[in-house]
Amino acid sequence: MVVVITTIEALRAFDVVYVINRGLNGLELMSVLVVNNLLGEASRIGYGSAAATLLLLASIIPIAIFIRWALGRDAL
Repeated sequence: MVVVITTIEALRAFDVVYVINRGLNGLELMSVLVVNNLLGEASRIGYGSAAATLLLLASIIPIAIFIRWALGRDAL
């Protein structure tokens, strides 16, 4: 449960970090990296898409494990 909540809160931190300094100076998040590569000056769409896929996997795997654990526990 802690992993799922931490993952959700980390994904919600994007707006604060992006408004403060666009994710520079040690505040780089994976979501800021995706946005900067997709919409930035260099516009490296392939790299941004790969980072977005990794972000999706990093967030969906703990959530899926938790849901499977929670549903399995209720079935017993």
